[in-house]
Amino acid sequence: MNLNQVVIHELVKKQHKNIKKSIIKKVLLPVDNQIVQKLVSGVANLYGKKNNSAHYGIFNEAEEAEYFPEYFDKYQDINPTTDKSFLAITQIAMKRLEHYAGTSSASSGGYMLFANYTNEQGNFFLAAMLKKKAGITLNDDLVPTALDEIDLNSLHQAAKINLQRYKSYKLAKEVDRHDLSYLSFVSPSTSRSAAGYFVIALGCAKGTASAKATDTIVSASYQFFNNTPELKKYKNDFKDSLIRYLTICESKKESAKLSEVEKIARKFFPAENEKQSDKLSEELLETLNNEENRVPVEFPVNKSMLKKHTHLSYKGDNYQILLDRGILGVTQDSAVQYDKEKRTLTFRNIPIELIELVEAELKDAGTNK
Repeated sequence: MNLNQVVIHELVKKQHKNIKKSIIKKVLLPVDNQIVQKLVSGVANLYGKKNNSAHYGIFNEAEEAEYFPEYFDKYQDINPTTDKSFLAITQIAMKRLEHYAGTSSASSGGYMLFANYTNEQGNFFLAAMLKKKAGITLNDDLVPTALDEIDLNSLHQAAKINLQRYKSYKLAKEVDRHDLSYLSFVSPSTSRSAAGYFVIALGCAKGTASAKATDTIVSASYQFFNNTPELKKYKNDFKDSLIRYLTICESKKESAKLSEVEKIARKFFPAENEKQSDKLSEELLETLNNEENRVPVEFPVNKSMLKKHTHLSYKGDNYQILLDRGILGVTQDSAVQYDKEKRTLTFRNIPIELIELVEAELKDAGTNK
């Protein structure tokens, strides 16, 4: 990780107490400070883990658009971003956080970590709220002086914006934006909860990239099974179970959830070794929810993309064919047999309704004998 800019402000709010004026720092933290580097790296690495699974989306264009999202758009246009512009955008974020935290008596504050960093996945703007019990020691100037192992539950709320993806989204045609996302966020509940003000203040909205999520969850989880020696023999059984679950979700118009996919997968994990099963479960969730695959915590199932994984489809000039993947084989007991040498498909056990249709068509064409 290459740390470009970082600062910590403090949102001063105790639960069921009136909010106080935030502590806003006017000087950035030293990016070469090892404790600062460890803090940002630790938070970034916790992001998207099992206890901090991420939603993926875009800015909410109906709410807050004129506040943080608008200022962020101007900020990201500066290339490279300057210390001054970075500090300014964090102060805008703090104003909106303070505003919304003050509207809820049950809300609470904490340390607000902001960072601009670059790693092998791109350039990111990170905003994360850390509770004071997170294992971090700060001095009066909000400079980290000690850092224990960060508690997994300490990543109370966070948002991360991929600057390259943001630029790609802005340049994309409207029709192509549906399956694009550039921000992700971790929040303990919905925007209706006491903690939901964080998501609202920064203008985060869940995306609707259902086609990409549907495609990725099948292909990436199948690949995970295939690449894991102790799971490889179960890859097809797992995929069948996953497809059934996604099909049910689609038919009921319910969102598919990573938590349910995890339950399905655990049925194929080593039952005699609970620790190994827990480890495999965490690895699977991290694989699906990471920055590369970007499968959200929950998403609507895309019917067309699901069909891609359950059927073989081909449309030619004179005919089209749609086959369930499970019925195709190369032996004579296959419902549809493929002969590689002859390059032919043979259909067996044809239903009487299809036979009648075929014979009637041949009769009308004068070729039925």
